[in-house]
Amino acid sequence: MNFSPRLDLEFAFILAGLAIVTALYWAFRSKAVVRKAWRAPILLCRLLFIALLFLIFLNPIATRETDAPKVETLLLLDCSTSMGLDAPDTRLERAKDWAAQIANATELGQPPRLASFSDQLAHLDELQTLTLSGDQTNLGAALNRILDSAGQTLPSAIVIVSDGRMSDRSELNTALARARTMGIQFFTHTVGDELPPRNAAIRNIDAPRSARAETKVPVTIELRTEGYQENEELTLTIADESGETIAKQKVKASLDPIDFKIPITTGIRNQTYQVALTEDPNEISHTDNSSSFTVEVRSNKLRVLYLEGTHHRRFVNGPKSNFYWNEMEFITRALESTGEIEVDSFTPLSQRSDTPNLYYIRDFVDGQFQLDASRTFPPNRAELFKYDVVICSDVPVGNFNQTQMDAVVELVTERGGGFCMIGGYTSFDSGNYDRTTWEKITPVDMVNFGHGHTSGVVKFKVPTSVYNHPIWQILDEPSANRKLLESHPPFHGYHNITRAKPGATLLGLRGDGGGPLLAVQNYGRGRSMAYLSDVNGGWGNSYITWGAEKTGSLINGSQELGRGAVLLNRSRSLRHSSNKTLTHPSPYQARFWLNTVRWLGEKSIRQQRSDLLGQVESLSLRPGEEVNVSAEVFAALPPQEIPDLAVTAHFSGIGGKPQRLEWDPNRREFTGLLRLPESVSTKNVSILFETQYRNASFQDKIDISVLKVNPEFENTLPDHQLMSDLAKNSGGKQVKTPKEAISALSEVIATSEKSKIPFTEPQWDRWWIWLLALALLTLEWLLRRKAGYPKISH
Repeated sequence: MNFSPRLDLEFAFILAGLAIVTALYWAFRSKAVVRKAWRAPILLCRLLFIALLFLIFLNPIATRETDAPKVETLLLLDCSTSMGLDAPDTRLERAKDWAAQIANATELGQPPRLASFSDQLAHLDELQTLTLSGDQTNLGAALNRILDSAGQTLPSAIVIVSDGRMSDRSELNTALARARTMGIQFFTHTVGDELPPRNAAIRNIDAPRSARAETKVPVTIELRTEGYQENEELTLTIADESGETIAKQKVKASLDPIDFKIPITTGIRNQTYQVALTEDPNEISHTDNSSSFTVEVRSNKLRVLYLEGTHHRRFVNGPKSNFYWNEMEFITRALESTGEIEVDSFTPLSQRSDTPNLYYIRDFVDGQFQLDASRTFPPNRAELFKYDVVICSDVPVGNFNQTQMDAVVELVTERGGGFCMIGGYTSFDSGNYDRTTWEKITPVDMVNFGHGHTSGVVKFKVPTSVYNHPIWQILDEPSANRKLLESHPPFHGYHNITRAKPGATLLGLRGDGGGPLLAVQNYGRGRSMAYLSDVNGGWGNSYITWGAEKTGSLINGSQELGRGAVLLNRSRSLRHSSNKTLTHPSPYQARFWLNTVRWLGEKSIRQQRSDLLGQVESLSLRPGEEVNVSAEVFAALPPQEIPDLAVTAHFSGIGGKPQRLEWDPNRREFTGLLRLPESVSTKNVSILFETQYRNASFQDKIDISVLKVNPEFENTLPDHQLMSDLAKNSGGKQVKTPKEAISALSEVIATSEKSKIPFTEPQWDRWWIWLLALALLTLEWLLRRKAGYPKISH
């Protein structure tokens, strides 16, 4: 006999001791018994009853054995989408034929039960009824459902037939640990060819969330091909909402994921574009051959503040008549021709004066200009912040006070604006700008490495590493654009600055191996450029005619304009307006400055659509995929209070709680990570960004395309190693033939039938023990009555 107490023995002895002490106290100290001679027999009855209860409390048990119940086995077949591969003799058909030989084996006596799994576990009556269902192979969930089957006989062995492409490996580990504890063995059989089937899929699309109307933007598309011959060609197309193809590119199949960058030109309004990959009739799936993305078109015009100190009249030979253009018009007309850029131009009355004398140009007339002396350079931050880009070309530094210069720095660093300094006799260190706050936002170092200017001719060289920079996209065709950049005209004067700053990108170098001629950089929230020659005058004689021979309009000679009051008085007398429709005589220069201004102003806060701007790493996501998101607050709030805002982001309309984004002081924005739910069924979702400040609420929304990539087709090769490890770790083995599986199951059945199952039987649950307890209680009661307990009077 053994004991199996339900509570700790120490606690049992304490209870017994307390009961004995209570009984002794009653026997010797109580006055309830009138006849003291009866106390000892009563005490003995009570002590015997306490001893009997203590014995029951110790739970005496005896071990017995019984025959094992009849053994059951289970055949579990994978019916997920990947089991339809390897046609015409698919994996599922081979699995059914293989399992049928086991199900009909007479050696096993009772045939195995049948079940299938994919997304869910299902029980089968016949193998022939099994068909494909489900896009995931959740073997772990299926096994856990089987092990959870309360009230049913659990199988002693499970034969699993699958290709091993599991979707829930964490649950599979849990099921394996439970099966080992229960003594259930797994026997596995792997089906599937080693050659991958043909499939091409669009895995990801990355495009700008927003852009200006009719501008070229890059679209990066990630592809994956499987089962194709190396370098086998496919066609990738992008179409607009009308179905018209706007971009097409041949791509070659590869064993590794492939990224392709295709430029497209935006329309005049928001538009959703369709991306499609060649559909091969031999592919296993076409659902992943197409997707979409949306590009929002910004409606606000980009505003440019253009300051120019150098002027010449240029004679333009037009197709029907001749005109004079002011050199400033070569830039202003190029920018304004798009309809998306506004330019306010200012010039000093006298470039020789280092005192404030900048005035607004009301209009250009026959190569000269009409000035408005009542309007000067923006006197304060509020006026300056109405612009996105400031271009300063050969204007004396004395035209600006410290407040104005600091406002330009703030426009770039805090408001995402752009700044460009163009060369000339009064620019860069030649114009003493190295002593101002503008030096720090300029991408070249004019503090210690500037040596004034030179009028020598220098060849302009564009580094091959920056041919793809947005500013250098002059022509649409890449090879023609490359030849164009190689033929960039020379400069006839430049600033002899020898070093760009560490964070700058060099877009142009001296052909003699000297320092930079053109440099750009990101600075704070904005961008800046240093153009180390002059776009006008003698320094730009060759540059201003770049591309003139392509238009049929030639520029013949120039005439320098007068200065000061003479010019102002003369311009007042001009009443007619210049021909605004004349074809631009310098198309390459025009496209260069259009690209430059767009790039400089791209991050301007004034251009943003709302007070809260959300950003997402990719405009297309797959179910279950994680993506980095960020949000910037552009509302006019106290800067010190912005980091304390509760900015949240979540997928709108598909459930899930808003996730609070964390403030990143280095990026000056809120960042976080969102995960698209596996269960999403729509083709498009939206990410909603929200925050509140006092009684004001700010929101932004980004549309995301859902890529329906079947996970069963991302890697189709059978996983022999997983199936082998699963069997081995459960005490079973991998079986190759039905005969081998039948032999393994027969061994499990034979072993189980010979085994005995031990069980424990309580020894205190006997009739005589309960009778003895009742007798002791009855005797104790009779003795107490005999002893003469005091009667209760009524």
